[in-house]
Amino acid sequence: PPKALHSDCPIQESNITIIINNETMAPRRQMTDAEKAEKNRKQREKRAQEDPEAREKRLQDNRARAQYVRDEKKQRLDQKVQRQTQDKVDRQVRLDVEAPRRKENRAQEPDEIQRARLQEQALRQQALREEESEEERRARLRDQATRQQAVRDAETADDRRVRMIEDNLRHQVLRAQETVEERMSRAMADRLRHQMYLVEETEEEAEIRRELNREQTANYRAAEIEEEREERREESQFRMERLREEREEDEELLRAINALEHAEILPLEKERTFREELLTARNRAGVPG
Repeated sequence: PPKALHSDCPIQESNITIIINNETMAPRRQMTDAEKAEKNRKQREKRAQEDPEAREKRLQDNRARAQYVRDEKKQRLDQKVQRQTQDKVDRQVRLDVEAPRRKENRAQEPDEIQRARLQEQALRQQALREEESEEERRARLRDQATRQQAVRDAETADDRRVRMIEDNLRHQVLRAQETVEERMSRAMADRLRHQMYLVEETEEEAEIRRELNREQTANYRAAEIEEEREERREESQFRMERLREEREEDEELLRAINALEHAEILPLEKERTFREELLTARNRAGVPG
């Protein structure tokens, strides 16, 4: 075993490397460019002097080692992909089994618990979004678009309506808990992020975004029930009738004002004519005015 270092030994801790088996060894010194060039020159001279059989054996050994490394790496990658695929399959099976139970529990949970759960979920997602990089964000958006498209294709009209109601409730809860400063900050951040995304997105991503917007718009319109449509039509019809009545009242008021002004103008003109005729008659008779 190595001897213990005394306190008066001028050796710093960074100059030694401690191994697990308690052995000490000096760290490998970084070679300079001149030393690397000299080492390469010696290797070239040595290989230039070796016989063809030794050279062929050396190259064959190198190829065998390289092939072994490639095979090992490929085997590890295949095992990793297989484990990930199996994990995804198991996770999807577990989610499919738990989906009805979770859906039933969500439908029965109180409003306070639901608001707390949605708020916690929003905070957790926001923390994950702040830590992800640009490549991870784009990959997440592509995966999200593919996953949403698969879900939209499989859901029924009732499922779509329930999903729209849950989305509206979640957004209402989040918006109701925002302060004015948080709302303004969120709006500015959303606007800036949207502008940066539009500048950096590719044509494929732009097409995906437009397709998602069209799909969301179609889903929102399809989620309206007939009663809401009828109520909206009645409200629009009532508003149009009210505007027509106000316009008719304004026209009637204008006609009344015009008639009143015309009625006032006629007596004034008659009085002016009468006074002019009276003044002319007095002048003729020599009566001072």
